[in-house]
Amino acid sequence: MSRRILVVDDQQNVRALVRAYLETVRKWTVVDAPDGLAALKELYAGPFDLVITDLAMPGMTGLGLLATIRRDEALKALPVVLLTSHSEEREKVKAQALGVTEYVIKPFDPKVIGPVLDRLLP
Repeated sequence: MSRRILVVDDQQNVRALVRAYLETVRKWTVVDAPDGLAALKELYAGPFDLVITDLAMPGMTGLGLLATIRRDEALKALPVVLLTSHSEEREKVKAQALGVTEYVIKPFDPKVIGPVLDRLLP
C-alpha cells in the first residue's frame, strides 16, 4: 500500500536522505517542506498518512507544527514523528505534552526509524 508522507526539516540534505529512504525502500510518496509554515500549506492541500518533522527550524518549529496539527480537527489524528538532534529530556516532555506520536534522535538511521514506521503504518 502506498503511503503519503510529509517530511519537514530546514536542512535540505536531511530531507533528501529521508526522502530517498521512504521512496526507494518503502515505495512511498514523499512531499517535503523546509519549515512548519510551509508544512501547514502542504497539510491543508492534501491528505497525508504521517508527518516526520525536525524540532528546531526557523519560522515555525516542529513543536509549533505539532501543536497546530493537534488543535486542528481535520489533522489531529495524524501521526507525527519528531526526528531531531535534541535529546534533552525537557524537549521530549514538551513534545509528549503536545501529543507527539514518536520521538526519534538524529542522525537519521533507517534501522531506527524503520520499526517506528512499521508500527505506525502497518
